[in-house]
Amino acid sequence: CCRLSRMLSSRLYVVCFLFMSVSYFLLHTGPDREVFLPWTIMSTIVGVVFGAVFVWTGDLLAPVLIHFTINFLNILEMAERQRGA
Repeated sequence: CCRLSRMLSSRLYVVCFLFMSVSYFLLHTGPDREVFLPWTIMSTIVGVVFGAVFVWTGDLLAPVLIHFTINFLNILEMAERQRGA
């Protein structure tokens, strides 16, 4: 009973992890797939890393803070480019 429960639990965990990684991929595709393909691939890898951070810490706050930091730094970079253009 316990072993079966752990096996189902771990499989469900993997299925959920894969589902969230694919969802992250789909949410980070751009309108022009050819132009945005490198960004989409990188976003997918980062999504998997976020999932791994969640599994490692057991807390959703860690990947959320990492995502916020990445977005914040990207916004700062875009603003700097706008000023320089």
